[in-house]
Amino acid sequence: MGSPTLEMLIESGIQDAMAFFYDVVNNVFLDEDGFIVWNMLEFVTPNDLYLFRHHEQYMVFQHRSLPGIMCELYYPEEDVI
Repeated sequence: MGSPTLEMLIESGIQDAMAFFYDVVNNVFLDEDGFIVWNMLEFVTPNDLYLFRHHEQYMVFQHRSLPGIMCELYYPEEDVI
């Protein structure tokens, strides 16, 4: 089935989004401004991180503790790695 689209999430009551970009080489996440996110578990659950790393593709999760916020996790394209 895959990750829900942005439009589907907005229709379901999502009010805001946070984007995180995975750096495979350094095994870290970067925020929208390019800063390293030191504790991703503040935003998503350990299971969310497992699924993201296992599937190696863009995924969307609900924020761990803030309803109405979604977290977009971007996996780099193969030709970028």
